[in-house]
Amino acid sequence: MHDSVTQPPAPNEATNMLCHVCQEITLEKLASAKYPNYYVLYDTYYELAQSAASCDLCRLIHSTCETDVRWDSDWVLLAREKGHDSVVSLHMSRWCDDETSASYPNAKLEVRMAVTQPTGGCAYFYAKIDLYTHSDDPAVETGLIDCRAIASHAADKVVFDLALTWLEDCRANHASCVRQVSKVPTRVLDVGSVKPFLYVSPPGAKFEYLALSHCWGGVQTAARTTLATLDDHICGIPMEKLPSTFADAVTITRRLGFRYIWIDSLCIVQDSKADWTAEAAQMGAVYQGAVLTIAARAARNSHDGILKPRPDADTVPVCRLPAGKGSMYFRRTSRDFESVNMFTTEQPLDTRAWVFQERSLAPRTLIYGPQGIVWDCCEVYTSERDATPMWRKAPTDTPMIHTIKRSLGRMSNIGDVHEKWLQVVDSYGQRALSFGSDKLPALSGLASTFERILQPGNDRYVAGLWWNDLRRGLLWSSEYSSLTKRIDNGSPSWSWTAIEGAIVTFYGPILPEAGSYSAEILAAHVSCVDEKYHLGQVRGGTLTVRGLVIDVESWNPSDGGYKKPAVVTRETWKVILYFDVEKVSDNPPTDKRKYIVLQLVTTAQENTAGGSFHGLVLERVPEDTKEVYRRVGSVTGRGKNLCSGWKRRTVKII
Repeated sequence: MHDSVTQPPAPNEATNMLCHVCQEITLEKLASAKYPNYYVLYDTYYELAQSAASCDLCRLIHSTCETDVRWDSDWVLLAREKGHDSVVSLHMSRWCDDETSASYPNAKLEVRMAVTQPTGGCAYFYAKIDLYTHSDDPAVETGLIDCRAIASHAADKVVFDLALTWLEDCRANHASCVRQVSKVPTRVLDVGSVKPFLYVSPPGAKFEYLALSHCWGGVQTAARTTLATLDDHICGIPMEKLPSTFADAVTITRRLGFRYIWIDSLCIVQDSKADWTAEAAQMGAVYQGAVLTIAARAARNSHDGILKPRPDADTVPVCRLPAGKGSMYFRRTSRDFESVNMFTTEQPLDTRAWVFQERSLAPRTLIYGPQGIVWDCCEVYTSERDATPMWRKAPTDTPMIHTIKRSLGRMSNIGDVHEKWLQVVDSYGQRALSFGSDKLPALSGLASTFERILQPGNDRYVAGLWWNDLRRGLLWSSEYSSLTKRIDNGSPSWSWTAIEGAIVTFYGPILPEAGSYSAEILAAHVSCVDEKYHLGQVRGGTLTVRGLVIDVESWNPSDGGYKKPAVVTRETWKVILYFDVEKVSDNPPTDKRKYIVLQLVTTAQENTAGGSFHGLVLERVPEDTKEVYRRVGSVTGRGKNLCSGWKRRTVKII
């Protein structure tokens, strides 16, 4: 166990060599330097470069600028010339919440280089370095240093103490993080004894538990409960038999003062189809009901572990300056760990589809990343590095997880709920699944939550879409910057869940049906693999639509591997066909195939400049004697006389 309070060492602490300019820097001077009057370090970048040879802080600032500034412009290259005006100044940057105007920690000392241009005026170039102190340093008392050093090991006592502080504060003060647990999981891992064992919950049981969110890293790498091992696991699982990620999760559960933890591969009988189907349907409720979810963000598989050293904490050069009675520290910014935007570098857990609903539904998540722990609940988002909690600011690469977590239970306008679901589809569709058949089950927990909100309007779920927003929902398209393929998971062709790859949903305006080209959706039906779980896997579905259609001929990218959209032109209008599945090639195929284009929604009513619509590209199912079609793409159309040559027909799509 790592119970010592270990802080990152400061290699240069005893031997910092500072020039006379840096010796004049004080914490108060940096804190009082407000935009646009930054604290001026040097009048020229050339002077900074010269001083870097003998001054540790100048060397740190100079090397950061050399790395982070884009030296690809004649303007910025002028800064390197001797005597050229290129003022180097410093500023303690903070992040401001646009909604509340509140200011929060940003862990950064901003370096600004103002380069005078020959034509007059200045061009500004920026770089940032970390500014922090230790949690037990007297400089904390100044209240001017927002950020703290991270412990050198994830198992250090100071890390557990911080996690407990966050948890206790949340449970005592955050009303929106409270969840009423109606039932507990069927099975949990009881870690209250030396040898953990699988505990089967009796009917009506109520107890607190944690949950683990992790990457399997392949079925063979994860410890699993099967029909053959179920009885053994109920008797007990020796700690040494648990893979590192699970063993560390057990340790975290115990150190936080809890007895039970839910781990999917151990608590679901993996080779029982009936048990897996039943438990997968409850997975959303499991994460919603957990007191805390532990997210092993950096672990690639169940053997990678959670409680590991933070290598960057030991290896990044540090420069120390006096700050009141204590010290402030500067170092190169870690690309894996930033205070406000924690997720600048993608980690294994970020790519997994199942994790999307786990993180969205969990009221509290303790995230173990490569460079520290992060707390994410419905009211606070903060990290090991932040001296004070930051009210919610979503990381730029996973904003929807945080938006959903924050908005669940607060959405009342049905239009907003439908739009939020389309945003879910956009984010979820980019994530990976080991099995295509999990496409709908891995989202069933979120679907259930949305269903409870939408049920008063008699809405219903149809293979990843909602009946009352079906025309808009059908207008999804494959993202053309990524390869996609159709997967054999039982989903109908008109559902985005039939596609593996990034999906883009439609947010544009839809005009009312009257006087437009809009189609009427007569019926939508899906067959579920298990009718008891209508939000889970399906085995086909039909869509009956009446609208304007026209026959077209075009090549299909999946025939010859050409990924560009096809254009079909008539005298007064044209349509652009975006196929759902494409392959990369530079040459279009020469053979053409027959399709029909179905106008689905009007997006611009026709006037002197013309109108526009969005719709579907359909291909007739050759083996069917009736007129049955499957979706092969989406379409946009624009021009005049958009009804000319089109016929209104009823089509059935599978």
